Amino acid sequence: MRVKAKKRRLVVRWAAPLPDGAAEVTKYRARVLLRTKKKLKQRARCVAKATSTKCRTKKLVKRRTYVVKVQARNAAGYGAPSQVRFRLK
Repeated sequence: MRVKAKKRRLVVRWAAPLPDGAAEVTKYRARVLLRTKKKLKQRARCVAKATSTKCRTKKLVKRRTYVVKVQARNAAGYGAPSQVRFRLK
């Protein structure tokens, strides 16, 4: 997963999962969570079609550390998230 920041926006890109015999991906969900003292609070969310591998978010606060999580969904539901920490400058 790659995260690119510009102003108060993030562009999140990821690779589609490799086929493993399970049901096909129907959509993706990307969530941007702000790390506070004791927990993570959702600041932005984006849903992408199965044919897309990127999401854009906006209205974030500079000089804060975020956790970006991306999950794929298929007929069985959402899979385990991939995540990365990111500091918005």
